[in-house]
Amino acid sequence: MAELPQGRNGKNLFPFSWVQRYMLAAIVLLALIFWTAAKLGVVLFIASLVTLLVLPLRNALERKLSRGSASLLAMVIMLAVMAAFATWIVRTIVPSFSLFAYNIPQMIKPEYILSLIDALNLPPEITQYIEQLLNEAAAFAVSLVKQSVNPLVNALSGMVELVGVPFIAFYFLKDGVKLCNMAFSYAPRRERAELLRVAKEIACILGAYIKGQLTVCLFSGIAVFVYFQATGLPFAPVFASLAAVGELVPIVGPLAASAAAVALCLGESVAFAVKTTIFYVILLKVNHNLVSPSLIGRAVKVHPVLIMIGVLLFGHLFGILGMIMAVPVMGVGRLVLREFLPQYGD
Repeated sequence: MAELPQGRNGKNLFPFSWVQRYMLAAIVLLALIFWTAAKLGVVLFIASLVTLLVLPLRNALERKLSRGSASLLAMVIMLAVMAAFATWIVRTIVPSFSLFAYNIPQMIKPEYILSLIDALNLPPEITQYIEQLLNEAAAFAVSLVKQSVNPLVNALSGMVELVGVPFIAFYFLKDGVKLCNMAFSYAPRRERAELLRVAKEIACILGAYIKGQLTVCLFSGIAVFVYFQATGLPFAPVFASLAAVGELVPIVGPLAASAAAVALCLGESVAFAVKTTIFYVILLKVNHNLVSPSLIGRAVKVHPVLIMIGVLLFGHLFGILGMIMAVPVMGVGRLVLREFLPQYGD
């Protein structure tokens, strides 16, 4: 492969290393994809995470099968697990959510909450506003149930794009090495090892993120389910699901899930609400200080403040999916900055 053109003084007209050039090209390409076809970008991102999630299974199967057969079998197993999980959600979680929506007015207990508000001696304007919200609780619950079909319809409409995820993931598993070699063929041979190193580091970051994030979601969901069952609180599957899904959106998701649970307990008693608040604080601390750092933090290495800013920014640009994508994208961004500013290390 010929070197890039040089100027009269013998210096390279392109001052960047080959790793930096490929990174810049990848950034420009991804920016164009998300700018012109955001859904395609999301599909490629999800397919990449699925590939990294299934990769260990593919490697284990490849000991006895060819790479193509191992990739196909790994994807079939993955799809079977996802189908079983989706069936369980439809049979267990969806009915619980519907029942929860219907019972919102009874759980809120407006008379009890109004007595607590009167005891606080709040300004009349705030008291009237809260009373108005409580009076509209029943209408809100009914409208919530009626509109609960909309997310299902939206999800089904999005399935048109998501159908491509398993096919793309399969070819990533089967021909990932070939695709990398094809992409890096434009660089000199002595530079390709460095490009492969950076590609592997990016794969490690994304792989550690998806595996760690799923583990954190599972841990939070189980912990909340056990707490609700042990304390006799209703709708344990609902709030366990909220806790698990909320972990996909760092900081914002767990806070929203815990606020919903505390609001439910406030309808029972202040003491119950305080107890539940303490439980969620402990859960957040355990996730933030123990589980997440050991599973995700070592790979991503992004400060919580930057994560918060990134989550809000990506949420503004791409919605909920953007908030989910924020952390791994920022982890890869840290690697990109390290390659452009090596003097600052990590």
